[in-house]
Amino acid sequence: MNQESATASPASAPPRLEPMIALVKEHAAAISDLPVEEIDDDQLFQELGFDSLMTVRLVNGLEKATGLEFELGVVGENPTPADLAAFLCASLARQDQEAPSTAPPAADGIGDIFRRTVEEGRAVEALDFLAAAARLRPRYSGAEDAGPPPPPARLSRGPESRKIICLDSLGPFLGNFTYSRFAKRFLGLHDVHALRYPGYARPDAVPESPAALGRAMAPAVERCADGAPFVLVGYCSGGWASRLVAAELESRGAGPEAVLLIDTPVPEDLSDEVFNGGTKSLLESWPDIVSLETPALTAFGWHYSMLRGHPLPGTAAPTYSIRATEPLPYTDGVRLNNHWPDSVESADLAADHYSVMVAHAAEAADIAARWI
Repeated sequence: MNQESATASPASAPPRLEPMIALVKEHAAAISDLPVEEIDDDQLFQELGFDSLMTVRLVNGLEKATGLEFELGVVGENPTPADLAAFLCASLARQDQEAPSTAPPAADGIGDIFRRTVEEGRAVEALDFLAAAARLRPRYSGAEDAGPPPPPARLSRGPESRKIICLDSLGPFLGNFTYSRFAKRFLGLHDVHALRYPGYARPDAVPESPAALGRAMAPAVERCADGAPFVLVGYCSGGWASRLVAAELESRGAGPEAVLLIDTPVPEDLSDEVFNGGTKSLLESWPDIVSLETPALTAFGWHYSMLRGHPLPGTAAPTYSIRATEPLPYTDGVRLNNHWPDSVESADLAADHYSVMVAHAAEAADIAARWI
């Protein structure tokens, strides 16, 4: 196809959806090594085998083809070729109407300070710095004043009535990629959604308390569930959010059937050594999906400072735990305390805190499938 037909210059007519869908499918086909004719307009990228690295390649290719710049999270929020093409068309039309800015982009000094401090093994000091910066941001008490969370990412579709709703880590991530490998186990079986939090993409409000976070996210979970039974899944600090949301929903009489924690640290026992080593390993393990922008970093600092060292509410729903058994890098063999005393069942996996959702994600999902 003529690639020029799928993009628009400022002097051209508004971009048309059909050529843009074709452009997206061509890039997706090249990345997934599939014939373009086998990719449907409404097929989930996840169903094509996409993971975070493939998504990075898709975004880079489409940015080059269209002249747009957009975050990786856009793909999770627009999870099919048709959805993503509609986003690109709208972005191009909006760009054509806006006057170009002549101001140079501002350097994000907080990101530079954070990276350097973490690489020096002083992530706890970086956390204190980020939390202090976040104190200048407004606070929310619940969904009404929190601002909208990013749209959920749909990672799977299936006929089973029980839905799987995953809450992302409270770390500074660019999009819903934590569960991309984990969710493949449920393709064609369950609807799987992944949710992020308000306050990470824009410098708007952060929660005034842990309960406020639960109140802000509960409606988003209810919308994904849409009246069906559901299980909440939380990896790392996403498990903290899962327990807060479960407690809030249970207070409304609409709780989950279960809460699944994937290598979630007990917040009262997350030591400085583990946090320093784990954060340094995070930057090395997932460099393509860690945001170094001020909103994401200060929200990360705020949430961790608010929750680390404090107990979380119990839930009426049964808790299940998947625990990585290998020590974190940069910790001299110190292991994460991931032993939740209220778990009705636990399973150990020979992985570390990051490989449990990458190289060992399929094993984690097989364990989860026994409980879901």
